[in-house]
Amino acid sequence: MPNLDVAVERLARACRAGETVAVYGDYDVDGVTATAVLTEGLRALGATPMPYLPDRFTEGYGPNVRAIRRLADQGATLLVTADTGTSAVVEVAEANGLGMDVVVIAHHTIPDRLPDALA
Repeated sequence: MPNLDVAVERLARACRAGETVAVYGDYDVDGVTATAVLTEGLRALGATPMPYLPDRFTEGYGPNVRAIRRLADQGATLLVTADTGTSAVVEVAEANGLGMDVVVIAHHTIPDRLPDALA
């Protein structure tokens, strides 16, 4: 996993500081499972996780700007994707612009252009 050390350091810092971490999952079975595991793990390590699963029919696949703005408004300082985000160039740029660091965790084919995520 590229940038694993960067991702681990940022997540550890969020846990130590009790930061609000938005966990943005996909709505399919592996996305929901990854969101649950990340949420439970982050909580156990001291962070304040905020799980988010988009509505399949009204929000579609992948992160969306409206949801990211809502998460930032609710205090998220770190956005972690679960099974999504490898092609979310615009959405990650929005999160960065709102002051959130972004860690993308997904197993999908890597596109030619990756988002400008921290890891």
